[in-house]
Amino acid sequence: MSKMEKEVFSRKELYDLVWSTPVLTLSKKYKVSESSLRKLCRRHKIPLPPAGHWRKVERNKRILVTPLPSNTKDVKEIILKLRATGELEKKANNQAQYENLRDSLPLKVPSRLTNPDPLIIAAKDSLTSGKGRRYQHGGLVWTAGGQLDIRVSPKSVGRALRFMDTFIKLLRARGHDINIIHGSTCAVIGKQTIEIQLKEFMRLAYVEHRSSYSDSAWTSREYQATGKLALRVDRYPVKEWKDAKLPLEEQLWPILMKLEAETERMSVEQAKHEKLRLEEQEKLRIERELREQKEKELAALKELLDQAQRWQQAKALREYLDAVEVKAAANAGLTIEQANWLMWARWKSNELDPLLP
Repeated sequence: MSKMEKEVFSRKELYDLVWSTPVLTLSKKYKVSESSLRKLCRRHKIPLPPAGHWRKVERNKRILVTPLPSNTKDVKEIILKLRATGELEKKANNQAQYENLRDSLPLKVPSRLTNPDPLIIAAKDSLTSGKGRRYQHGGLVWTAGGQLDIRVSPKSVGRALRFMDTFIKLLRARGHDINIIHGSTCAVIGKQTIEIQLKEFMRLAYVEHRSSYSDSAWTSREYQATGKLALRVDRYPVKEWKDAKLPLEEQLWPILMKLEAETERMSVEQAKHEKLRLEEQEKLRIERELREQKEKELAALKELLDQAQRWQQAKALREYLDAVEVKAAANAGLTIEQANWLMWARWKSNELDPLLP
C-alpha cells in the first residue's frame, strides 16, 4: 500500500486530530465510519469533544478541552486508510441522491385529513359510525373486515387516519401500493407483500370502585388505552415502530427504508430458493432421463438376446428339417403328408428367423 493511501498516527496525533476536526468530517476523509472512529478513540482512551463543541468553536465561544490521559498500554501507531477521490465523490453523490429522494416524498403528516384515500374514507366510516368492531378491553374500536387494519381508541381515530393516509400516499409516491389481501392489510412492494397493522398500546390498570349503597369498595383490573400508536409488521421476526423519543409520525422515512430493504431481502431469498428449486428440478430430470435411458437399453438388450435365440432356434430347426427330409428320401421317398408337413415346418422356421423379412 502506498503512502498516499494511508496515514499513520500516534495516540497523541489522533487526539490532536479529533480535537481539530469534527469526527464526521474525518469519517468522510478516511475509510472509517463515524461510529467506528469513535470506538477507536474509546479503545485507546482518547477523549472526544462533547456535544455542542463545534458550534461553540464557530461562535468563538469559550471551550473546554479534555486533556489526553496517560495510557499504560499505549500503541506505537494507529493507521487510518484514506478514501480515494472517486470514492469520496461517489459517497457525496449517494448522499445527495438520498437527501433529494427524502425531500421529494410526502413524509409530513398533516394536522387535518386532506383529500383522503378511499381506503381511509372507508376506515373512517367504520371507526366513527359504529360499523366496525369493538374490543372489550379498553374500549378500542376496530375497522370492519376487509378494511385497513386499525385498532385504536376513539380519541386516537383522527390521528390514526392521518398517519395511515400519509403512509399510503408515501408508498404510492415510491411506486408501491397498499391493498387488502384475503382480509389483511398489506404493503405491496414490487412482487412482495408485507402484512401491517396500526394499533394503540393498552395498559393494565387497577381501578377502585365504591358502592353507592354502602361504604364497601373493591378493585378491578381494566385495560386502558395509552394514546401511544404503533405500526406493526406481521413477519418473523415481528417488527414495530411506536411512539417513543420520536412520535410515530416522524418515523415514516425509516419505516419506508426498512420495508423496502425487507422486501429486497425477501426477493433475494425467494430468488435463491427458486434457483435451488430449479437446480433440484433439473437434477431430478437428469436422473429420470438416465433411468429411462437405462430402461430403454435394458429392453433393447433383452430384445437382442431374444432375436439371437430365435435365430439359433430357426437355424437348428432348418437343420433338423433337412435331416428329416434326407432320411425320408433314403427310405421310401416323401409321402404327400410328409411333404406338406415339411413345407409347413419350413414356413414356421422362417417366421421364427428375425433375419428374414
